[in-house]
Amino acid sequence: MIKIEYSDNIIANKNILEGIINPHLETIKGNRKKEIELCHAGKLLMILNDNTLIHEISEQPDFILKKDGSFIGLEHQILVDVPSKIGEGTIDTVINLVEKELQKDSTLPNFLANCSMMPNIRYKLHEKKDVVTTVQKVIRTYILENRFIENPYIERISIQPHSLKAVAITDAWWQKYITPETLINAIKKKEKKISVYRLKYDIPQWLLIVIGGVGSSSYQIEDYQSFEMDFTSEFDKVFILEDFYNNLYVLK
Repeated sequence: MIKIEYSDNIIANKNILEGIINPHLETIKGNRKKEIELCHAGKLLMILNDNTLIHEISEQPDFILKKDGSFIGLEHQILVDVPSKIGEGTIDTVINLVEKELQKDSTLPNFLANCSMMPNIRYKLHEKKDVVTTVQKVIRTYILENRFIENPYIERISIQPHSLKAVAITDAWWQKYITPETLINAIKKKEKKISVYRLKYDIPQWLLIVIGGVGSSSYQIEDYQSFEMDFTSEFDKVFILEDFYNNLYVLK
C-alpha cells in the first residue's frame, strides 16, 4: 500500500477541488448520492493533482475521467460495516434534515461541519423536529459565532472549508481497522460488474474505495506502511480514500 503525498495548503486544495467538481454540480443538484460520489471523486483527483478531470458523470461506471486526451472509467464504493451502519440510521436521518435546512440559509458560507455525536442517541418520533431544530442551531451558532452550545446530541464540532454546505458525522475513535479480507471482498464485489463497463467503454477502469468519516460503521487504516495485501484485480488501478483525514492510498 502506497500513500500519495500532496500539498497541505488548505486554500490551494479548496481551489483545486472546486475547479474539479463545480462544473458538474448543477447536473446532479438534489441527488444526494451523486453529490457525495462527486465530492469523493473530486478529492481523489485533487490529491493526485496530475491534470486528470471529470469528463462525465455516468452509471456503470460512476464517472468517466479524462487525462491528456485519454479516457478512464472510475467506479466508486463507500465501504462500511453493515451491522454498525444500521444502528446509525437514527442520527443520520437528523443530520440529513439539518443539512438540508442549513443549505437554505443564505447567511452561511460554504462549509463542512464535522460533528462528533454523543453515543447512543435515541428519540421518539414526535421529538424528531425538536432534535433537528436543536442540532441546526448548534451548528449554525458555531459557524457564525465560533461558539459551542452545550446540548445532548453533539459533543464537539470542527469546521473545514468546503465547496458545499455539508454536515458529516465523524466519530473516528469508534471506527474499526480495515482488514485485507474486507478489502478483497469489496473489490471482488465490484469486479462482477467490470465486464459490463468494458462493453460500454473500452478504456482503463479504476476503483475508488472510500472509508472513514461516516461514524462507527466506518473503517480506518491502522498502519499503511505495514499493511500487507496479496491480491490481483481486473481493475487497472485501485485506490482507498480515507475521507475524514483526506488520505489517499494506492492498492494497485
